[in-house]
Amino acid sequence: MDLERNEKPIVYVDTHIVTRMASGKFDDLSENAVKLLNHGRLFYSPIVGLELHYLYERKRLSCTPVEMLSYLAKEAN
Repeated sequence: MDLERNEKPIVYVDTHIVTRMASGKFDDLSENAVKLLNHGRLFYSPIVGLELHYLYERKRLSCTPVEMLSYLAKEAN
């Protein structure tokens, strides 16, 4: 991975990664994956919002999907 260029790589994240980013748990991710998350342009599918909503309704998440996706948007910029 060449992050030396001024181009930010495009990174598509799934529900698992969104929840990890919001909780700050990167322990079992590779160094390369963490670099991409920290320096890439992050995108997610609309289904991620639906899955987060389902997890929140089932009380598997402590914050709302809007809070998580807002955090992701801040981190991406």
